Amino acid sequence: MMGKRADGYHLLDSMVVFLQDLHDTLTIEKIDKMQFLATGLVPKGAEGENNLAVKAAIAVARHAHMKPHVRIRLEKCIPSGAGLGGGSADAAATVSALEQLWNISWSEEERQKLLLSLGADVPVCYHGKPCRFEGIGEIISSVPALPHFSLLLVWPDIHTSTKDVFEKRASAYRDMRTEIPASFKDTGDLVNFLRSTTNDLQEAAEEISPAIRAARLFLEMKDGCLLARMSGSGSCVFGIFEDRALCAEAQAQIHTKFPAWWTHTGIV
Repeated sequence: MMGKRADGYHLLDSMVVFLQDLHDTLTIEKIDKMQFLATGLVPKGAEGENNLAVKAAIAVARHAHMKPHVRIRLEKCIPSGAGLGGGSADAAATVSALEQLWNISWSEEERQKLLLSLGADVPVCYHGKPCRFEGIGEIISSVPALPHFSLLLVWPDIHTSTKDVFEKRASAYRDMRTEIPASFKDTGDLVNFLRSTTNDLQEAAEEISPAIRAARLFLEMKDGCLLARMSGSGSCVFGIFEDRALCAEAQAQIHTKFPAWWTHTGIV
């Protein structure tokens, strides 16, 4: 965290990567009314106009002076409230799909304003590539090519409120921007850089939900885990592994000891 604006928005500084084999699936088609259908890991209260995909469709229609007459089918595979950006990615994908479906042509400035109105993570999800984002989400810059590594995601079956985590956070704002190296020669090089950084929301989230700390510490003790940290504002944690077999072994151990926890392994 780099600070807080007078209007209450926090100034962010984060690096993000995308797993191609973990995603929600959206299908959007023209009909004569708005309809939203969802299956999978859709939490109670995230149906209808409370869903970010629906909010995005309504926002695009308003900006394009159209009626939001589409059927949105959402197959939800990314846990909500896990700090993985699933809802933001759904919103970004909806914007992109409707640009094509309705043949919308607008300026980059107009698009950016719309994306930011939906959430700080939405512009970076629209970008869809490993990158760094800063400010309130509007500053996106490229990062060096990342080495391939295995990532184990662990969600301890709890939801955290981003608002509560931000309010609980007590650490001081950083006064200096961290410089990302020009290149990473291997996974160890990347992990050494990441160890010089922090997730400034992790301590607050772990105080609110001790299960997050339990998941992180469990990962840290696994053979081959080079780094374990919370994702975003929680409640998912991730472990970086160089060895795919050790990553799979850690996942199996979690399933045995914590059968209610959700896990996913992927390659970056």
